[in-house]
Amino acid sequence: MALASSVASLHAERNAPFIGLGFQYSYFTTDSKFAFPIFGKSGKVPGSIFGGDIEVGYKHFFGFFGLRLYAMASAQAGGGTHKSGGVNIRSSAAEYFYGGGMDAMVNFYDNDHSSFGIFGGAVVGASQWRLGKVYTNGVCATTKEFGDPSSGCLTMNDFAQKTLPGLIKPMGGNIDFNPVHLQISINAGLRGQFTPHQGYEIGVRIPLITDPYLITKAGKNSLPFFASLLNNSSVLKRNIVAFANYVVNF
Repeated sequence: MALASSVASLHAERNAPFIGLGFQYSYFTTDSKFAFPIFGKSGKVPGSIFGGDIEVGYKHFFGFFGLRLYAMASAQAGGGTHKSGGVNIRSSAAEYFYGGGMDAMVNFYDNDHSSFGIFGGAVVGASQWRLGKVYTNGVCATTKEFGDPSSGCLTMNDFAQKTLPGLIKPMGGNIDFNPVHLQISINAGLRGQFTPHQGYEIGVRIPLITDPYLITKAGKNSLPFFASLLNNSSVLKRNIVAFANYVVNF
């Protein structure tokens, strides 16, 4: 009887589709290497973005061990001010992710109503960045006509597409603008259930790939003087993501 009861308790968390949603925070860095420092000196600039995520999937348990497959999406945004080369720079950033993942789950405690354990796995998908308007000492730097704030202030994404080509290409340079890029993250954390239909998860994700947001390079026909100024890059990376989700099991 005791053995039968123990075996039954291993199956207390039933197989079920689920939806999880909650809060998400990311610490990220912008690593810029400027030969021609339009926005300040080269270096890494840290930032924080806040938002939420949603997961929709199915979990299946084999006793105390389980697997889950899910689709997920997240959106985060934030802004801040930092100093570079004696210049106060104010900007904003937003990041969107959409993809799918697979996690392994292990329960340490399990009864007819609640459970507690750990999970770990990986998520693969697309990371999309949208950088906002950039101000240096209170004046817009990402202008429609370079150096002319009266021409209108653009987001960094629009500046890279509309203004920079007019600066880089006449000098024989090339622009590689990549606001959307493949991302792979590993994740791990704690999870549990309050009831058979309600649960939670708290964890972290570690994105593995740096997003090559904006890269300019000298072309074959660039004059030597311009070539030395055209090799610039600005890459983005979420270093760590913390999240806490409320989960509903069906």
